[in-house]
Formats: sequence, structure tokens, C-alpha cells
Amino acid sequence: MIDLDGTMVDSAPDLAGGVNRMLEDLGAPRCAESEIRAWIGNGVPRLVRHALERSFKGAVDDALGARALASFERHYREHLCDRSRRYPRVRESLAAFLDLRLKLACVTNKPEAMAVELLRALDLLDGFDLVLGGDSDGVTRMKPDPEPLLLAAARLGLDVGECVLIGDSRVDVECARAAGCASICVSYGYNEGVDARRFGADHVVDDFGSTLDYVRARVER
Repeated sequence: MIDLDGTMVDSAPDLAGGVNRMLEDLGAPRCAESEIRAWIGNGVPRLVRHALERSFKGAVDDALGARALASFERHYREHLCDRSRRYPRVRESLAAFLDLRLKLACVTNKPEAMAVELLRALDLLDGFDLVLGGDSDGVTRMKPDPEPLLLAAARLGLDVGECVLIGDSRVDVECARAAGCASICVSYGYNEGVDARRFGADHVVDDFGSTLDYVRARVER
């Protein structure tokens, strides 16, 4: 099971573009991309809420939140993959996982349709047996709640203890721990500036390709 934003894809430039176009629609000050990077990983509604609270300097009512969310989704869909890029060795590693005859699921808090479109645009979609987003059928709670991992495992016909989650943040590590599966954390992702080694993952790597050795060792046990 593999997270998307910050793990396989550096999508922050396009997410930041969507956020700032949304803020322009609302007549609010823009946010720096460095700020927005720190808000990625908890789903689109939380990302939008962070930006509004930052720009409006306080609490945001539900009506404004709804307008902002609709604006963000429209802009982001139009510019989903203008500047987003695969991290190094992601595509090659997915091919190697498939050579090991592993089932692959992308488990993300991003809306499913956006996740599928982004994976397709970056030539990553074909290897996945399942893409589970924050709004997918059956998902009522996002990561770090364990529900998405448990649901993904069930849909793949696996016990969650047989699975490994590869992610980039405390959210992913806590989700894996709560679900009862192993976790690999990449050090380069959207981790709020905190050293990924502090999250308590079973394994930490500095590039995606290095996940392969850990996964292969588990397969060969």
C-alpha cells in the first residue's frame, strides 16, 4: 500500500497553485508554497481550511469553507499535473514490486478521481490493483484512522498484517500502526519539517528505490 502525495509524487507545486487561485477568487492574500507543503497530507478539506485560516487570520465559517472548497477543486482539476513530478525511481520500483508478484494499492487522502487522474498523467496507474481515496466508496474516515488500510486489505483479499504501507508522514506511520501493518517512511516528503526518523516507522529511506530491499526481504522470509 503506497501513499501518493509526498511519497510517489511531488504534487505540492500544483496543490499550491490551486490554493492560491482559490484565495485570489476570495480576495484573500496568497500563501507561500513552503507553507502549503506543511499542510498537505490530511485531505483536501483540511488543506483548504488551513489556507483560509492563515489568509483570513482566524476562524472560518462553513459557508466560506464550502465556497473555498469548490473553488479549489475547480482550479486544481484544471491544473492537476502542470508541475507535479514523480520522485526518482518510483516507476522502476513499482515495476520491481510487480515482478515480485505483489498486489499494489494506492491509499491516499486525496479524492479518488484526482488520485487516479494524477497517477495516469504520470504513467503510474497501470500497476495498481486498487486506488483508494479519501472519498472512495466505503471510506468514512481518512488516514491516520486505520479504516482505509483495513478496507484496502479486505478488497485485495489480504490480512492487513501481510501488508506494508509506504508513506511520507506521521499520518501514514500512525495509520499503519493502528491498522497493524508494517510501515516504511520516506524522508523527503511532506512531514511538516520534522525528521521522518522521529515518527517510529519500521524502516526509513531517503529515496523511493530503497524501499525495494525492505519489501523484498519481507517477501523472502
